Amino acid sequence: MNTATETRTTKTATYIGRCRKGCHGVVRVQARVDVRTFPGAYGRRGVSVVVTFPHGETYRCEDSSRVFFVCLCGKHVEFRRVVGRISEHKCGAKCLASTSGVCECSCGGRNHGAGHAA
Repeated sequence: MNTATETRTTKTATYIGRCRKGCHGVVRVQARVDVRTFPGAYGRRGVSVVVTFPHGETYRCEDSSRVFFVCLCGKHVEFRRVVGRISEHKCGAKCLASTSGVCECSCGGRNHGAGHAA
């Protein structure tokens, strides 16, 4: 493997998830995302993503927009990365209580789902 073309980046991302089959709880967490790109087969770029949650559980994937882990009640929960777009709309209670992964208001995703912080 040619390490000269391999890159590694680490960033923090906000995720929000709802336990739909068990306790129905909603959780918003900040997770560390480590992305490694490397030369793959047939000239394609390979990507390896590791998302590390605050309690230490990790999830390995090729795309960090959706990650899964087991809720305290034992059911699987899908977490979606919060994607924010800044708009003229004022940030309010609807944004703070949101359970979706998309935010379109003046905070640009910074306050999205903050009412559900772990």
